[in-house]
Order: sequence, then structure tokens, then C-alpha cells
Amino acid sequence: MERRICTGHGDSNYKHVDVDIGNSDSNEFYMDNCGNVVYITRKAFSGYKEYLHKVEGGHVRSIKYHGKEQKEFLNIRNDHYRKVAIYYLSYDDGNVLPLLIGLGKSGTRNYKCYKRGDIFAQYSQWEALEGDVSTNIQEIAKEIRNAVVLNLSITTGIQYYVNGDPERPPLNNDIKIKVDHRIEQNYNVYRHMLQTLDARIISTKHKNRTIAFMNAKYNLSLKSASVYYWSEDKDHENPLILELSYGSSTVYFRFSLNNLKWNHDGRILDIDTFNNDIDMQNCIHNKAHRVDISSLEKYICSSCNSQTIEIVGEEIRMYYTKCRKVKHYISSGKMSIASFHNNGIFQRGIPSTKNVDHVVVYKYPENGRPILLAIASVDGKRWYKIHMNNLDEWETESGLGGNPSSLEILTKLGEITGNNSASRGGNIAEKYPHARKRHSPEVNTINSDFVLLLIVSTFLLASLAFETYNYLFCPKNSFFRRLYRYVSLCRT
Repeated sequence: MERRICTGHGDSNYKHVDVDIGNSDSNEFYMDNCGNVVYITRKAFSGYKEYLHKVEGGHVRSIKYHGKEQKEFLNIRNDHYRKVAIYYLSYDDGNVLPLLIGLGKSGTRNYKCYKRGDIFAQYSQWEALEGDVSTNIQEIAKEIRNAVVLNLSITTGIQYYVNGDPERPPLNNDIKIKVDHRIEQNYNVYRHMLQTLDARIISTKHKNRTIAFMNAKYNLSLKSASVYYWSEDKDHENPLILELSYGSSTVYFRFSLNNLKWNHDGRILDIDTFNNDIDMQNCIHNKAHRVDISSLEKYICSSCNSQTIEIVGEEIRMYYTKCRKVKHYISSGKMSIASFHNNGIFQRGIPSTKNVDHVVVYKYPENGRPILLAIASVDGKRWYKIHMNNLDEWETESGLGGNPSSLEILTKLGEITGNNSASRGGNIAEKYPHARKRHSPEVNTINSDFVLLLIVSTFLLASLAFETYNYLFCPKNSFFRRLYRYVSLCRT
């Protein structure tokens, strides 16, 4: 790296100053590494904005962009430039796409113009242009027709323009972006597409806040962009993942609260990894957790490993049938549920829910698979039952009220599993082979005939024991001794 010499022969006119065109904040000036002051003025005009960097008491030695030397300008130190103008699109809030650089001398309004060979490529070389700023900026406008700011707050039914606004912009106002909607598991997905050509996304905005990209590549031609929101995020407050489709390839970006940017770690995500990532994002941003309906002890939400979910279990018994009732809750109050899982497998058919007091899961038989569950919230209880033809799919159960009795629960479990004798005892293993394989090798049916036989046998044994005692120790009370005397008298 070149060693900077900060002296200028004692004459301020020979002072060499480094200009950084990436400096565009609200300050009126900044200083280079040698302490030289550079003043900034800002000017907006139709479709564009200008940042003018002025050197007083010296000349421009080099041009940087966010601290990185622009090597094409290393030989300008002897050209005595004192002004550097940089131009951006008016809607490029992050100033990530410099369009044109103008170099000017003191006392003149003319600029020597430069543009990148590929405006969208960050490391493309700057090339000298003929003509003034006005002429060149009009030519550049043709190259950036598809430079887009995605408005992630806009959902289905609304079209908007390349500046991310439904209002027509002064530049490229013939290009619109349409948005469609789909649902994937418990997430709303909004896909943004240009109607006539591929897009080059320079940034996104969400509720008037700009969200830029980390390590973005603006020169990639984009087919579509899809943003994921949790289904219970009705106001679309927290975008979770941004999916960019480049034709044959797809790249996923995660939103980071730490730096308010879209981050990409370079991984190729399969469906399981993607589901884990979006659930983790949902846990971080919406505090929405996974409920594991297979658990019998307290556990930590597997999405982001930050919330303990408590467990209280009890046995429900009626006649000779029993089930296991398991209550899931968090000790700090109400919880939001992103999804339900059983031994790591996503359970379809149960929607996400906010403001949940607790979830009750009924396992039948007692150590069997979850068959029935209730979600208790401020709106009451909502019941769901397992689909017997697909053991990882659930459907709404409307036959139970807010506080059903144990008999009603066991009867309903019998109806769901096809074991209509559940409230009187019965063998669920015959109707539900998965329960037999995983939990009990044999479940015996206890019927009323067996019970009656047991009672009679017990009575007879007790009577025999009583008579044996009397015969040996209390002859007067013995039934058999009295019977013997009576028979003897009858014979005489």
C-alpha cells in the first residue's frame, strides 16, 4: 500500500487530499487520514441525487469508495481537481450503486465524467466518458431501467414501481412490480416480480426503513424475490427470510437484527435446513416456538434453544380404560406457537397461534401416540384430532366443548381410533397397530364376565377359610359339624 505523505511543501495549494465518495451522511464535512477537510453539499434533481465533495486549500490526490482505493484515479494528483461529484438514483437510499463520477477544477462548472464499465458490478473499472453530466446521465438511465428497490411491506393486490413506491416516479416509470401470495406450512410468502424484464435489486425497504444486503452482487439478473412472514404476523412487522431466484439457482438471505441487513452465509439449503432456519428466525423475531407433542418432560424449544417449555402430566382413568394427559406451557405467561412436532416430525393441519395459555395433549393408550390435543387461549379451546390415515396430519375436532369430562375425552378417543368401547375398556392395539408396536406388546381386554368370576371366587375362598377355622377351633360354630350332627340324628 502506498505510504501517505501529509505535507504539502508548506504551501496549502500543494496539499494533496483523499476524497471518499462513500461519505454521504448528514455531516457537512469529513477529514481524510491526514486531517485534511473535505466539504460535502447535496443536491436533488429529477430521478437522481448529487453529492459534491470539495477540497479547499489543496487538490484531490485519490478517490476512494468506502475506504477502498479506486485505482483508475491514481494519476489525477497532478490534474489539480478540487471537486468530485458523485451521482446516485434518487431512490438508492443506501447509495450502493454509484452511477457517475465528475471531476472538476476550481472556478468551472464543467466535469470530466467517468462511469463503471458495468454499473451493477462493484469491482468493474471506471471508464472516462465524453460529454457533460446531463448527457451521460441520460445514457446511463437506459442501463439501469431494472434497478429495483423491493418494498417488502407491499402484499398481494398492489403493484408498485422500481423505486419501491406505488406512486409513479420521475425515472423508469413504465416498469411495474407485481406481487403474488402463497402459503407454505405456517408462513405467508409474497413473491415480487418485474412484469417485463429481470430485476437487479439494489436494496429493500420495509415500513420506510431501508434494509441493505451484506456482500450483495447487484450484477446478477433476478427472476423473482420472495419474502417470508409468519402467518400470525398479520401486520407484516418482521420479514424473516428473503429468497432470491436467479433462474436455475436460488439464494436465501436471513434478516439480522444486529446490523439491520440481509445476511447470506453461502450455504445451499435443502428443505429440512430451510425449515429449521425459518423457524429459528421466527423464534428470534416473533418469539414463536415449536411444541414437541411427544415430550413427557420439560424441554427447550428446538428452534432457537432459548425458551423452556414446562410439562405437567397426569393419568385419566375411567372404568378400565386410561390415557395420558400432558400439559405444555411456559412459566412466564402466554406463548406463541410456530408449529407442532412429534419426535422431530412436523405436524400438518394445526395452525400457528399467538397468546396461548397452554396446550393439552392426550396420548391413548396411556403410553401411546398423541391422538387429541387442545389449544387454550383467550378465545377458548380449539380441539384437533389425528388423522388415522396419516399419522402426522391433524384436523379440527368440533365435538368437544371448553371443559369436557373424562368420560367425554375417553369416548372421543375411542371414536377417533375406531375403538368404540374405549369408555368401557377395550383394546386399542387391535385398531391402532402403531401403538402396539411402539408401546405395548399386548393390551388385554378386561370384560364384565371376568370381573364377576373374580368376585365369586373371592367369596368362596373367604367362606372356605372361615369354615376351616371354625371346624378346628370353634366346633360349635362349624357349619360342617352341625351338618354332621343333624344327619346323624335323622338316621336314628
